[in-house]
Amino acid sequence: MKIKGGYFQVCVRDDGTYLHIVPGEEKLSVKEISDYLERKDLYFDILELDDAVNEERDMMLLLSPDRAIVQREFMVMDVSKDGMLVKARFYAPFEGGEFISKEELLHDLAFNNIVYGIDEAAIDQFMQEREYCKDIILARGKPIRESSEGSIEYLFNTDLSGRPALNEDGSVDYHNLNNVCSCTKGELLAVMNPEDPGEVGVTVWGNDLYPRVPKHVSFKYGKNVSVSEDGLSLVSDINGHVILNDEKKVIVSNVLVLDNVDTSTGDIFYDGDVEIEGNVNSGFQVSATGNVEVKGVVEGANVKAGGAITIRRGVKGMNRGILEAEGNVLSKFIENATVYAGGYVEADCILHSHVSAGVHVVVQGKKGFITGGNVRALEYVEAKTLGSDVGVATVIEVGVDPRQREEYNEYKRSNETARKQLERLEPVVKAAGERMGRGERMEKDQLDQLKEFSGMVSRLKDRIRRNTIEINRLDAQFAQTTNSCVRVTGQAYPGIKIVVSESALLLRTPYHYCRFIKEDDKVVMKPL
Repeated sequence: MKIKGGYFQVCVRDDGTYLHIVPGEEKLSVKEISDYLERKDLYFDILELDDAVNEERDMMLLLSPDRAIVQREFMVMDVSKDGMLVKARFYAPFEGGEFISKEELLHDLAFNNIVYGIDEAAIDQFMQEREYCKDIILARGKPIRESSEGSIEYLFNTDLSGRPALNEDGSVDYHNLNNVCSCTKGELLAVMNPEDPGEVGVTVWGNDLYPRVPKHVSFKYGKNVSVSEDGLSLVSDINGHVILNDEKKVIVSNVLVLDNVDTSTGDIFYDGDVEIEGNVNSGFQVSATGNVEVKGVVEGANVKAGGAITIRRGVKGMNRGILEAEGNVLSKFIENATVYAGGYVEADCILHSHVSAGVHVVVQGKKGFITGGNVRALEYVEAKTLGSDVGVATVIEVGVDPRQREEYNEYKRSNETARKQLERLEPVVKAAGERMGRGERMEKDQLDQLKEFSGMVSRLKDRIRRNTIEINRLDAQFAQTTNSCVRVTGQAYPGIKIVVSESALLLRTPYHYCRFIKEDDKVVMKPL
């Protein structure tokens, strides 16, 4: 029998029991030899063994003057915790002892329920060239090939954040905003990279290991858009413009042009952009999935847009007008109105209005004042003048979008309600399960009710899980608003209330050319 590499072997002679040490390319381990001898109940002197191994030469070390019982070849098998690898280390039989056969080795694998990925070639090689004190791979599992999420690549500009320019005279130019993305018939708008389901893995015990189920992606699109035959791309059906709205929906549309919104048109609901040459009269409503542009005045009306709202001459809200945009709001002035913007709000002046912006509010036109009402923004509010010399109540808040705060609170309330329901339902389901486990018989109506309660418990837990994900997302977003500030490029009058990330400061003296930030849980003034 050919033995390859370094090894050690117990030899039983007439005058006692010896340890034959045969060095190889890799140094033998004293600990491995001592562990083996202890397994075989053979006495040894650890110092003598250490010296003998470190000499790294072929030698015989007397273990005992007594003759030990000859033992056969020995194997130590190790299966990894994840069940993906089986290794074995073999040790030479006592001199004259029996060798392990291939059939015995395969039987040992079967006894340990190892049925997949057995490397018979490696086993055959070991049988031909005994190589001791070295890891031999006997079996390998098949690793999982993990799945990957699908994705959609949009081939047009999805961030239409056109901004007005400031003229030399201090007024703001709302004419050329460049906030429309044009497209032509047949133009490719988006392509899909489908999800990859991955491949199932198998352990050496034959157990399947499944990759995580990837999130399925699909196109969301409106009218005037077609899906290719292979389902992997979106194409425009018309010449027009394209937007990606807040629901990640691709919309291509023409522009609806009207002279005015009044009794001749009624309320307007349009899937696309709306352009109004004149005014939106009091009491009417304009709702568009795209942008809305009003070249005149909005008077006590409601205007809602999935994109931006631009009002050339301004808003006279009459304390009932509402502007609501997923994008930006641009207006010459805002008076006695309520304004919500997912992006920013920019105007020449804001008077007695409630304005909320998901990004910022800038009032830096020729007048540039914010007087009365409440103005909120996530990042910053900037104005030339805050308040007035007659002490009109004015509140400026930055750091938390109020709509997101309400959304956050709603998730919290929903979780609290769900947990109270779970506290009532889970004991009932558990008790019924224990009764069934004891073999008690339940009537059909009781089983139906148990099934209904079990489903409710599952849905409540799923609601809590989804709500918690959204709460964590909003918490992370709130934590990113530490740089929020209020900037004053002119004067802030006494009586103004400044709120930064829920910390407040009431101005009791005038301030000029400064900014207000949160520092150590307090609102403090810093120079610009």
